[in-house]
Amino acid sequence: MLDWPPLARFTFRDLANFAWAAANLGAKPSDEWIHAVCEAAAVPAVAAEADASAVAGLLYALSRWRVRQLPETFLRSLYGTTASPEALKR
Repeated sequence: MLDWPPLARFTFRDLANFAWAAANLGAKPSDEWIHAVCEAAAVPAVAAEADASAVAGLLYALSRWRVRQLPETFLRSLYGTTASPEALKR
């Protein structure tokens, strides 16, 4: 796992915006970096501030990069964030 402490300072929107922009520019970070971003996005305090467009942007980037495996913590966090309409801000 990539141990890059600066990722802990970013908001969910920051992580999603960077991923979206990189994907649109055709850049593909290493799998290790992608997993580190997903882990940072799964931190409860970060995931709690996710909104619908940020979640969509991050998922768009992951699909453009054709990511096949995601950390389980990210998937559980994403499910918890999007499982109910009340949980996900628009």
